[in-house]
Amino acid sequence: MEAFSVYIHIPFCFHKCPYCDFNTYAVSVAPETEYVEALLAELDYYSAKSDWRDRTVHSIYFGGGTPSIFSPESIKRITNTIKRTFPSDIEMEVSLEANPGTVTIESLEGYYQAGINRLSIGAQSFNPKLLRFLGRIHSVTQTEAAVSAARDVGFSNLSLDLMFGLGDQTEHDLRRDLLQLIQLRPDHVSIYCLTIEKGTEFYNRWRKGSLPFPKEDTIVEMIDQIDATLSKEGITRYEISNFARSGKEAQHNLAYWSGRDYLGLGAGAHSFLKARDGFSAKRWSNCAKPTEFI
Repeated sequence: MEAFSVYIHIPFCFHKCPYCDFNTYAVSVAPETEYVEALLAELDYYSAKSDWRDRTVHSIYFGGGTPSIFSPESIKRITNTIKRTFPSDIEMEVSLEANPGTVTIESLEGYYQAGINRLSIGAQSFNPKLLRFLGRIHSVTQTEAAVSAARDVGFSNLSLDLMFGLGDQTEHDLRRDLLQLIQLRPDHVSIYCLTIEKGTEFYNRWRKGSLPFPKEDTIVEMIDQIDATLSKEGITRYEISNFARSGKEAQHNLAYWSGRDYLGLGAGAHSFLKARDGFSAKRWSNCAKPTEFI
């Protein structure tokens, strides 16, 4: 059977952003030890199932939440267990999402030694005003320091997240964000237009009419500006929200887009499995609350 991908959901953050509708929970201290034990128990359960047993792992992705609030030791324990449990591609992509406000050069060194070979840093904006609007806990300086430290440690596959369509953001504001992003020489860029989701703080503000938005025509012009600016730097779109230099496309992303099987581990994680007849598939998800998952 073809190789599959593993997604590991770390649902904890130090702060819940007002736009976020992901399965995340703000905590001052995450139950790291208990959660890792639960993840490994779930992994052990699936490794014995015929649908997954002895199949090669194509990619691993630590998403969240904020995976970078977990220690390098915990991340290493998870990655090493996956590699011992399943065969793996020689050049398997292992990604970790990181908030610039939660990493140091020591922790980045630890993640690198733990087998992480692709780092995704959530910059979101290089405008302090827009970072405050988004409720982010990091500063522009911390983003720049995180990127510099990651390069010093040895990461050669670095992705940056950016958001647009924010509050009273103008095309000029976006251009400044894009230029500052380009100066950091990312290998991959994920760019998302702000969307308002039920259950978020932004949704409540939108319902009250107190949330500013750029005009729709401005959003369309921003999308064109993103394409034009990044393509000049050799960073081209390969799916709706993702851009990359040649050869740096996220293999985990492509696995989703091409319909490959993936196994989701952790609270609220989703999985996808094609039937062996090739004509049907099933999708399922775990219970959302970390305490119940554990």
